[in-house]
Amino acid sequence: MAMCLWQHGEEALAKALVACRLYKSLATEAAEDYLEVEICDELKKYAEEFRVLSLELLEHCYHQDDAQTLQLLTYELSNWGCQTCLSLAVMVNNKQFLAHPCCQILLADLWHGGLRIRSHSNLKVLCGLLFPLSIFMLEFKTREELLNQPQTAAEHEQDLNESSSSSSSSSSSSESSSSSEFEDEEDEEKVNQNDNRMCIASR
Repeated sequence: MAMCLWQHGEEALAKALVACRLYKSLATEAAEDYLEVEICDELKKYAEEFRVLSLELLEHCYHQDDAQTLQLLTYELSNWGCQTCLSLAVMVNNKQFLAHPCCQILLADLWHGGLRIRSHSNLKVLCGLLFPLSIFMLEFKTREELLNQPQTAAEHEQDLNESSSSSSSSSSSSESSSSSEFEDEEDEEKVNQNDNRMCIASR
């Protein structure tokens, strides 16, 4: 049944990682409840199958389009608690998945930040520490590349907080502008009433 659900529908990579996690947890629960050894071994076998499936799917996607695969790993999954495939792999402790070149490129990109370092990164860091002037020889990413770069969890939370604060400030400014307009209308009505009274008094 789980294999049928995995084969049909969307987010196959996420479903494989979640299924692996579920089967591992079920195997642990079965071992703690002293169930039959065959049940525990069967659950572990299913977890291993989905682990292999997730790795094969990642390999296939990486060979088809490496750029899209990087986005696939960092895409926020609304159906899975706003997690990403990379964070799900960490939760599953899928070391082979995380050791894949695609994941390593992504993690290295996050680690380097705005630096454009593709090779000999350790050597360049050591040169920067020993010879500070060599820092000026390093290349940095463009603004477009930084916008397309994946974010860490802390950066994502910071962006969410900034967007919420900006929306609250805009709503407060709109409320203040509406209240000022209302006050202006009241002032105009008072002026009109005073003019009418003066006209009546002059008559």
